[in-house]
Amino acid sequence: MSEYRQDATTGAWIIIAPARGSRPMAWRHAEAHGGPIAAYDPACPFCPGNENLLPTIIAETPMKVAPGWQAREVNNKYPALSPEGDPKPIGVGPQMRLPGFGYHEVIVESPRNDADLTTLSDTELNAVAATYRSCFNVLAQRPHIESVFLFRNHGRDSGASLVHPHAQMMATAMVPPKT
Repeated sequence: MSEYRQDATTGAWIIIAPARGSRPMAWRHAEAHGGPIAAYDPACPFCPGNENLLPTIIAETPMKVAPGWQAREVNNKYPALSPEGDPKPIGVGPQMRLPGFGYHEVIVESPRNDADLTTLSDTELNAVAATYRSCFNVLAQRPHIESVFLFRNHGRDSGASLVHPHAQMMATAMVPPKT
């Protein structure tokens, strides 16, 4: 189970999430093989036809042609936060910890494994923005949620584990001090 911990010297809060160490490392595989990124990867959980590799599809922005969606929101298979448990603090004073209560979802920005925000059409970008907004609004209304953050890791050096274009949204039970 993850938890929030506060640095006693700086006051900064961090999330400790050991299960995230099990994430796939598709960027290493892509770099080892070189060449262009394929439009479809049979091992990629975000590619159409691989839905069985996803924990849950929460919502999709539909499209009239195959694969039937432009952008989708899914549960994170390796979440840093979980809605299970109690958001109340454990302990007091400098040793206080908070359970890793919250939500951690993924927005798949395109059906194409080789797409990027810079290569999407205006219609596709609008679908991504609408999915971001919808996900944000739903998470912000959940009980005990104080902050919602959208972030996007792009590329291996940024910490992305999958090549497929995606962003992540986290909803936390606390407002970080510098927010």
